[in-house]
Amino acid sequence: MKKIIIAIIALGVISGGVYLLGGYSKDDNSNALTEKEIVSSYTITNVKEVFLMEDGGTIGVIAEKNSNEEFKFCLDGRMRMGFNTSEPYNFFVNATYPDREGAQELETYGEEERELLQALKDWLEDNFSVEKIDEFYKSDQPGDLTDEELIAYKLVNLLQRVEKR
Repeated sequence: MKKIIIAIIALGVISGGVYLLGGYSKDDNSNALTEKEIVSSYTITNVKEVFLMEDGGTIGVIAEKNSNEEFKFCLDGRMRMGFNTSEPYNFFVNATYPDREGAQELETYGEEERELLQALKDWLEDNFSVEKIDEFYKSDQPGDLTDEELIAYKLVNLLQRVEKR
C-alpha cells in the first residue's frame, strides 16, 4: 500500500513538472497553445505609443512583440453607471479600445492578464534603471521627459491603475 501511494505521488510530481516546464498540450494535432507559447506571446520588444482615450479613462497601447509584430491592447476605463460599478476594469487585447473590432477581453486577475502585466514590467526594466522607474512611480507630474520616458511614465500610470483595483 505504501509503495502505491509513493508511486501516485511521484506520478503527480512528474506530471506537474512537465506542465510547468511548458510541455503540456491537449494533443499533437490541436491548435491549443502550450504554456511556453502563451508566455512568449506577450514578449514586448518595443512600446510605440500609450494614450488616453477620449472617454477619459481607457488607456490604449500600441507595442511591438516578437520581431516587429504590432500588438495592440488597452485597459478599459470607461465610466460605469448603474449596477456593477465596483467591478475592476479589464484588459482587452487586439485593439486599443474595448468596443473596437477584434477586441478580446482578458479575464481579470487571470493568467493571461498576469503575463501581460509581467511583459510590461519586463519591458520597463529592460529599458530603464530601477531608479528611473521608481521616479515615474513617485511622480504626479511627468516634467521634462524624452518621448521614450513619457511612454514609460504612461505605462507606469497604467500599472498603478491596475494595482489600485
